[in-house]
Amino acid sequence: MTESSLASTATPDRDVPPLLSVSGVRKTYAGTGGGASTVAIDDLTFTVDKGEFVVIVGPSGCGKTTLLRCLSGLLAPTSGTVEFDGRTVAGVQAGLGVVFQEYTRSLMPWLSVRANVELGLHRLPKAERREQAERSLRHVGLVEFGDRYPWQLSGGMQQRVAIARAISADPRLLMMDEPFASVDAQTRTSLESMVLDLWVEAGWTGLLVTHDIDEAIFMADRVLVLSQRPSRVIEAIDIVLDRPRDQLETRASPEFQEYRRRITALIGQH
Repeated sequence: MTESSLASTATPDRDVPPLLSVSGVRKTYAGTGGGASTVAIDDLTFTVDKGEFVVIVGPSGCGKTTLLRCLSGLLAPTSGTVEFDGRTVAGVQAGLGVVFQEYTRSLMPWLSVRANVELGLHRLPKAERREQAERSLRHVGLVEFGDRYPWQLSGGMQQRVAIARAISADPRLLMMDEPFASVDAQTRTSLESMVLDLWVEAGWTGLLVTHDIDEAIFMADRVLVLSQRPSRVIEAIDIVLDRPRDQLETRASPEFQEYRRRITALIGQH
């Protein structure tokens, strides 16, 4: 699968409260050995609407991964609040899936592909767990590899397994931390399009963190541009490009090039 092949039906629903609300989030790391503390992110405020695909982009080291960990409940912010579906996030939330960049560390090498996908379904009866895992593997094109082990698969296939695990429990919000950064360019474009197709088909809300400006524009309904550390939102840019998006035609369009120039300039100025 190399192109997004479905028309977008997962349009943002702006008539209901935001699915994710972030208000004044700040994260400070204490210094070691009496050294000064480090402010990683500072006073970040934004929302993500139901059905929207939001991409956060910024320079390397600006705190994007720290932010995602705070949003997902894996890390407590120093101050500010994060609300998911109207409730304050305090720890990992039901209805929220996360895909990490380092798939080699997030997959269990001693478990089969199918067993890795089933990890998030441990509360379900065995038969139902197996059925949902098979469905998720089918969505990412790996159903015939269920009995293999992660180390027997290519990097791109391993990341598909990680995505299958994240979507197996039917999340309302899928957060992704540079999930395509560790694969080759051809695999990266294939995975981008696959995720967009899944977003349309499943109807979940997407939040992607990346440093790749082209990827941000190609995937997003809206791009949040972060400054250098301590990061803050410089600007929120609506991406008005037709869906479905084509890896060649969309990226070659004048509108795409203008978004690239605009975002590149914003990051360069801050």
